[in-house]
Amino acid sequence: MKIHNSLVDAREGIQTFIIYVNNIQKNPAEPRYRRIRVENANYQERLGHLKGGQKLLELLGYRENGSGFLELPKELHPPDDQDDILAIQKMAYNVLDKTDEQFQNVPWYEPDNSWGCCTAASEGHDLGTRPTMEDNFMHIDGFAGVKDQGFFAIYDGHGGKQTVDFLTCGLHLNLAYHLKTNAKDCSLPEAFEKVYEHTDAQIRRQQILQSGATAVTVLLRTEKKQRVIYCANAGDTRAVLCEGGKARRITRDHKASDKDEKKRIEESGGFVTRTNRVNGLLAVSRAFGDHMLKPAVSVKPYQEKVEITKDMPYLVIACDGLWDVMEDQVVIDFVDKRLKEEFKGGVDVVKHKAKIQQFLNKVIAELIKEALKRNSQDNVSILIVYF
Repeated sequence: MKIHNSLVDAREGIQTFIIYVNNIQKNPAEPRYRRIRVENANYQERLGHLKGGQKLLELLGYRENGSGFLELPKELHPPDDQDDILAIQKMAYNVLDKTDEQFQNVPWYEPDNSWGCCTAASEGHDLGTRPTMEDNFMHIDGFAGVKDQGFFAIYDGHGGKQTVDFLTCGLHLNLAYHLKTNAKDCSLPEAFEKVYEHTDAQIRRQQILQSGATAVTVLLRTEKKQRVIYCANAGDTRAVLCEGGKARRITRDHKASDKDEKKRIEESGGFVTRTNRVNGLLAVSRAFGDHMLKPAVSVKPYQEKVEITKDMPYLVIACDGLWDVMEDQVVIDFVDKRLKEEFKGGVDVVKHKAKIQQFLNKVIAELIKEALKRNSQDNVSILIVYF
């Protein structure tokens, strides 16, 4: 199943298969567990739509009856003969364990990693004044098997870390699978939108209903010998490009206080209070998770494509723990000043590749310290990509 579906979908399919197996094993004489309507929305959403999904049930003994149902004959896996179904159950749990291990095997890099998709990249984070860390990040070199392609993301959680943890493990897997299997059928902006929506639905089906997360995701690649970035975001996590020393924001803050967002929320059946909160609860108007507030809280991302030129040396991605206390231009000025101090004769990306990596590690730590000095009241997470 994993060969023909994304790892995240395959994991969900195996989880669903185990539910069917357990129902039969625990209630072998109960007719309702031996009959599945093929067009049932829950079945199709979790297992039926997957390649090989129905095959799993056929291995268990289910057969199509010609009237839109899958049926398990009553003579299979009866109360007095459970050996086969117990063996299937054990095998399914073993497969799920291995799939979970792959799902949680998130790629991390050492601070001195030699990057192939860019000159250098680094991340840093701090708990700040919060009791728990609800942020996470992702940076992947050679993304989706393409040597000069990179994926970068910051996820900023609220109401717990469950949504952030799922995004950290799953979103890049969904995107990589989509790029490998659907690249000819849709554009990258369409891919991002589909992957955002699909990943959010997976979060809901995992019964992660109350926690949420804002996100910035960036794909760096080469198209027709031109380096480009595709950036998507939902919420107030932000990406700011340095362009000729000027800050160029390539994301959009989605706040309930925004006039257009307020209109969208109300048209979807929600409301914004005088304190500028969606349904009286959430200040951001777009996010993953927060399924108790959907569809007022949307996951549809804002997107930009940028062709990288010589006067665009780097990109800063960070959560609102930084942007709440430092304006875009202030951050760019901070990094530029430190670049001039460290590279007095100018930056040579070939000659100084290792030194640029060390510099990013250092300047991110300094930015975090500065944000905390300015009384940031949130977790602070920063990722910088030097092209």
